[in-house]
Amino acid sequence: MIEDHVVSLELAKELKSLGVKQESVFVWIDASGVLECTYFAEQEDFVLVPSKDYAIVLKKEEGVEEFSAFLLTELLEMLDLKLPLEKLAEFGIRGTGTNTSRK
Repeated sequence: MIEDHVVSLELAKELKSLGVKQESVFVWIDASGVLECTYFAEQEDFVLVPSKDYAIVLKKEEGVEEFSAFLLTELLEMLDLKLPLEKLAEFGIRGTGTNTSRK
């Protein structure tokens, strides 16, 4: 399930409050501000949607609250961390640093 591979809503909120740039493959969006969408998961009153398809989310109004739901690889890229290959393999990732790919 994709929600097991993105940051929780709580962590997403904290990262945004710390000023982390909000660019991610997935976003948590306030479901109360959405008329219609297909989503992967829900936490509290938020739903997880892919940001690439975000344009098809029908919002009731502008300014609906949203938070980037970062994947591990996105966080590693932002932090420019280089993990040993065996550690990356634990997450099912091949490669190092920003040059990563899923199995």
